Amino acid sequence: MSNVMSVKTRPGDQVQYSFPNNGDSIDKEKVKKAGLVVDQLYTVSSVQVHGFHTDVLLNGHGSTIFNSVMFSNVEMSHEKDD
Repeated sequence: MSNVMSVKTRPGDQVQYSFPNNGDSIDKEKVKKAGLVVDQLYTVSSVQVHGFHTDVLLNGHGSTIFNSVMFSNVEMSHEKDD
């Protein structure tokens, strides 16, 4: 999982908090305040693609908007079979 989260990620997909050094200081402060753990898996509740960035909301983290560059997609076993 070396690539940042895809803009094609959908609600219900799982992502991994893989890149704690990506994003700016505000992004890093948000994940710290939310208590996200590096390499932990999270379920996406919403994705909003903008011109220069993509916002992601995670189940269990209310309305906190995270920067997608801090996450990677988790390949599900059914995707491997396709």
